[in-house]
Amino acid sequence: MAPPRPLKIVAFLGKDPIYSNTVQQVVSQEPDLAGVRLVASTSKKHLLEIIPDAEVFLTFHIPDGAIDAAVKLRWLAFGQVGVERGLTPQVKKTVKERGIIVTNAGEVTTPMVAEHALALMLALIRRLKTCLEYQRRKVWGFGDLRDRVDILAGKTVAILGLGRIGYQVAHLCRTFGMRVVALDREPRDSDVVDKIYRPNQLHQLLGKADFVVLCLPLTDATRNIMSREAFSAMKEGSYLVNVARGGLVDEGALLEALDSGWLAGAALDVVAEEPLPAESPLWEQEGVIITHHLAGLGPKYFYRLGELMVENIRRYLAGEELVNIVDVKRGY
Repeated sequence: MAPPRPLKIVAFLGKDPIYSNTVQQVVSQEPDLAGVRLVASTSKKHLLEIIPDAEVFLTFHIPDGAIDAAVKLRWLAFGQVGVERGLTPQVKKTVKERGIIVTNAGEVTTPMVAEHALALMLALIRRLKTCLEYQRRKVWGFGDLRDRVDILAGKTVAILGLGRIGYQVAHLCRTFGMRVVALDREPRDSDVVDKIYRPNQLHQLLGKADFVVLCLPLTDATRNIMSREAFSAMKEGSYLVNVARGGLVDEGALLEALDSGWLAGAALDVVAEEPLPAESPLWEQEGVIITHHLAGLGPKYFYRLGELMVENIRRYLAGEELVNIVDVKRGY
């Protein structure tokens, strides 16, 4: 058997080296990838020094000048699912012109995000925010809360975006006895979704749901998809859960829907501007739960990312199609 050819991967996964070290550890444990060299960087200056001879670039974001400096780059691997911030118009132009393959983290985050979405739904309908506030104040809230708590069973959830995460959310909701409907670009058969609606049926879909869960990528077509008109189309007393991208929601319109009492509550793992500014009224809004962009995180995130890289490195060296290829034109 011929020895594996050399392959240099540059990883730029943040200032804490433990992230890159975990991925490197997983890759280094594979004997048939002995020719692979993963070089981690935690600063832009160092990155620009080591990237010119890299064939693969594993990163969360792309510092200015990095793609231009990576003259041998053949594969751009994002360490997260959402790539809209990295795929700027200039980066899109460059990867298209040079034929660079782009991948994302795909299923690495799926179980964490799906479970987080269910946790938020349960927190909203079981009034856990109010319970915690009463606990802080040492108030026994039984009399106030006994007629306000509810259950998921029998409710309808509308999932906007039926990709990996949306499908897993649908599966979990079904196990809770919920009716599941979804919004998706492509018609498809699903064993966990009762009905799939097309984008031009969005308002019709929103009017049927007790919960609306956002699992969409952020693109020109989906930005502010939850507009004032969309909130008006939702059922009175329903809930919004966003575990996707903050830019999907017109936050001014959301606040109006909450202030008026039209929405019963909202749970936001993501917001339009992160970190959320201290002066944002979302912090103080009754009925809003904020979870600080944690949905995709878990103790094995980078180990799972390393496993994905191992699979894709093998495919790359064998000339096979990679897993989780991003359609650069669509942005996901």
